[in-house]
Amino acid sequence: MGMQKKGFPQKLYPNVIKPYLNGIILKEIEILKPQFIVFFTGPDEYDKVLDDVFSKPKRKSIGNFNERHLCEIEIPDIKKAIRTYHPNYLFRTGNENKNKYYDCIVNEITTVIKNTK
Repeated sequence: MGMQKKGFPQKLYPNVIKPYLNGIILKEIEILKPQFIVFFTGPDEYDKVLDDVFSKPKRKSIGNFNERHLCEIEIPDIKKAIRTYHPNYLFRTGNENKNKYYDCIVNEITTVIKNTK
């Protein structure tokens, strides 16, 4: 039995994951009722998953980042949903300023919290 390659499960997504498992994300949100969500996934195939789960939500870049690196995703009943690269990607690429992503995310969420008091 060969080892499965890491990454997006191209072969399983259309026939197994999309029809049977994508709904779990919506159910988790319904049960947990979060105010904030951070998706550490990155773009490309994972954006397609977010499009499938949330019916092609609007995206808006954050700060000086382009939408591919860090963006807000509009999800009903969520105060702030953000998508950025998975931390593993940032570490593998040797990104010297990894914390700039996390600092921006914390700032975005903190701003919302401060403005709702």
